[in-house]
Amino acid sequence: MNIDELKLYIERTKRISELSSPQVDRIASAENYRMFLLSSFTEIGKLSQQNDELLCKNLRALFYDDEVSKEDIEDALQFSQLLVDATNVETIDTLMIWKIANRVLSLAEKTGDTRLIIKALDNIVISSYMMLNTTKRLYPDYDNYLEYVDIGLETSKRIISYLNKEKFSKLPDEECKEIVLINVRYIRCFFEWDDQPERLKVKDECLQLLQRALDIANDSFYREQAPNYNWDYHIFRTLQYASDLAENQNARGFDESTLKQILGYTYQLNEYLQQHPEFVDQCPKIERDYLLVHNEYLCGLLTKAEYKDKMIDLIDITKISDFSPRSMFVNFTIPLEYILSLDKENLSEREKRNVNKYYREIVSYVYHMPRTGAISFMLTFLADVLRNYIDIPGGMSFEEFCLKLIAAVHPPTFVHSHTVAKLASFLTTYLLNKNPELFVGTLQCKNIEDVKNNQQVILDFMQHSALLHDIGKLFILETIITYGRTLTDFERKLLETHTRIGGDIISSYSKTKPYAYAAFGHHKWYDNNGGYPKSFDLSNVENPLL
Repeated sequence: MNIDELKLYIERTKRISELSSPQVDRIASAENYRMFLLSSFTEIGKLSQQNDELLCKNLRALFYDDEVSKEDIEDALQFSQLLVDATNVETIDTLMIWKIANRVLSLAEKTGDTRLIIKALDNIVISSYMMLNTTKRLYPDYDNYLEYVDIGLETSKRIISYLNKEKFSKLPDEECKEIVLINVRYIRCFFEWDDQPERLKVKDECLQLLQRALDIANDSFYREQAPNYNWDYHIFRTLQYASDLAENQNARGFDESTLKQILGYTYQLNEYLQQHPEFVDQCPKIERDYLLVHNEYLCGLLTKAEYKDKMIDLIDITKISDFSPRSMFVNFTIPLEYILSLDKENLSEREKRNVNKYYREIVSYVYHMPRTGAISFMLTFLADVLRNYIDIPGGMSFEEFCLKLIAAVHPPTFVHSHTVAKLASFLTTYLLNKNPELFVGTLQCKNIEDVKNNQQVILDFMQHSALLHDIGKLFILETIITYGRTLTDFERKLLETHTRIGGDIISSYSKTKPYAYAAFGHHKWYDNNGGYPKSFDLSNVENPLL
């Protein structure tokens, strides 16, 4: 295994990500953009082939040879760590980290080397969270994300078992001790559950584990064992994690007493940052104010009217000039929490104006975000916004919002959707003139005369259907832009979810619902004998020809 060659894989994959979503603001015309895309995808093909050859050469022994040296295991660990872009809280190749982490753990366990085992376990924790983050936004169309929750929890707990004082004192080096200490608080990232009884126990233990992370920081034994560990940051981060547990209007369903505990941690966080201003940049005042307002409201200390007024004030002072990964928390979470607090059926005129304003600001923020920075986390926030969209008459329609987001995050898909719309319009116009009888029964046309009188209605239907057919790609974009190698079966399965997700999200809104079948069925063969999803049957839809 040659780690220097593997670094080339990282450089090429980053380049592929840039090429797959070229910015449009520097290109003069549509024709220039078309030519640029053509050259970009030609280069992507060459880079991907080089990456496949490089991975085959360097990783084949790791996956197929049971007699792998410790040096190669170390190199594999180093490679997977390099695949994490800490600057953007992002991974360069999530699935590669996941595959390496699981293989390396099995090899490390054979060696019995505690240091290798702990580092391999830590890699599984990181990759489990990234896999969870990628798949969670696809739920319920893809519910496997819960398995990554379970793996992450189980692995974190296995690492935390080394907190046993006898075990901890025997850990081989400070790096291992830091991994163990970090996981005491990082386990919070796996506090996800559904309504199944066996999962609800996670809700009961999450605050207990975070409190344990705080208790350890006050234990002289651990302080002496890890004198160079950043204990102040450990406390800050733990309090920050605990303060944000009741997100999405307490979607996790904490009871009153637990919400009061969370509010208590929020008060502690504010006090702690007054004593430790060095961490303020990582939790700015607007974020602290939001956590306080949000948790006080959930605890009944603020009325809904007071809460909404305070949230509006916070949104109005947000700055769309900061595009760091942490800025997403403010620019997405605060508007979303406000929107979730509204009664969609009884909006005041002021609330309608505010909602429209926030959607415009979200689009602006997404457009100015770096194209390849923290894309996975941004998509997770966007998925929540899309699923809770309020389509207000006279405001930005859901269709317009989706198309603007696609234009912002992935111009090639935007161009593709418009190209499909043109092709569909040309074909439809041709058939309307040559074989109008084909359209009898379509869009309630009872005879050829109806078809001729409703040609524009049919063409408009085709236009909207084509523009919206790939909306589901907003949920899986990082899989699309990171094809720096041959896709795995898992990644192909992820790609295929975009038809169901797109259809489901379009079906959620009355104005776009008529076009949902275009999203559901655009990868289904016209004769129903192939394509996906298998559950989609053209014989059961209203307008199979369209």
